[in-house]
Amino acid sequence: MALDKIGQGWGFDLIVAFVIFSVALVSFYFYAVNYSTQDEGTFKDLQYESQFIGDILLSTGSPEDWSLENVVQIGILSDGKINATKLERFSDFAASDYEATKILFGTKHDYYINFSRGLYEISEIGSVDFEADNLAKTVRVSSFDGEPITLSIYVSD
Repeated sequence: MALDKIGQGWGFDLIVAFVIFSVALVSFYFYAVNYSTQDEGTFKDLQYESQFIGDILLSTGSPEDWSLENVVQIGILSDGKINATKLERFSDFAASDYEATKILFGTKHDYYINFSRGLYEISEIGSVDFEADNLAKTVRVSSFDGEPITLSIYVSD
């Protein structure tokens, strides 16, 4: 009779251990699946925004000869080339009211634009945390004074 109680206790311990193991395995699975999806989704959003900012920036803007008083969309091109006047306006606008430029770009994230060479003393516009967990970069090519130039557009959360 004493042997029957020992056998029953061992079976109950095995069932409890199996349940604990199963709960731990299912919890780990859900954590791993949801964690990677959140990071991937955030990066895709930042990548989309950096590409979108590049598209807007490398346009003529709206109105075509925009100023700080009437700008609807910031664009630095005229006739497919970077316009020095529009570039200076954008640089001044970002320096004086960075948050307003973010609104015009339709982003809540910080952006930073770096030109491959200085254009009339302008080589960078904006501000971004390069140590951020999520940072996306888009590179665009344009023309300035008949020479190719690259724009690196960074967006971080």
